[in-house]
Amino acid sequence: MYKLLVFITSEFLIFALFSFIIFILRKRDYKTALKITISVFICLILKKILNLFWYEPRPYVLNPSLLLYSIPRTMDSSFFSTHASMSMAFAGATFMSYKKSGLILSLGAILVGIGRVLAGLHFYKDIIWGLGIGFIVSLFVEKTVNWISAVLKLHLKTLS
Repeated sequence: MYKLLVFITSEFLIFALFSFIIFILRKRDYKTALKITISVFICLILKKILNLFWYEPRPYVLNPSLLLYSIPRTMDSSFFSTHASMSMAFAGATFMSYKKSGLILSLGAILVGIGRVLAGLHFYKDIIWGLGIGFIVSLFVEKTVNWISAVLKLHLKTLS
């Protein structure tokens, strides 16, 4: 039962969190959906760029007995957790518009991270950094999109 619970939180909970976008799209809140998409995409790009210059082996590479379940062997860097950063970016971007939902999604992001550690896929520092990067990216995207939106509104107002 323990293995199943860890497997679900470390591999599939992220998809449940991302399915929340359906709720946002049903509310026709395309601006929030755009912020979420950009935030998650930036986290993925940052991880890929960092992997070009920095490699840290995963816990199961250093100690194969730490791996809780069988997965395809990946040789990408353990630092920082892509799952944690993307989950927190999603939660952070959601939090800016929907406070309660954002808090619930943040708890889900933390659970994803804990599951990744318990499965032997990441160290705690990878998760903490991933969560932090995801939140900072979502703040950056929020401020940038709002600034661009304000500039466009001002520009359109002056054209009228």
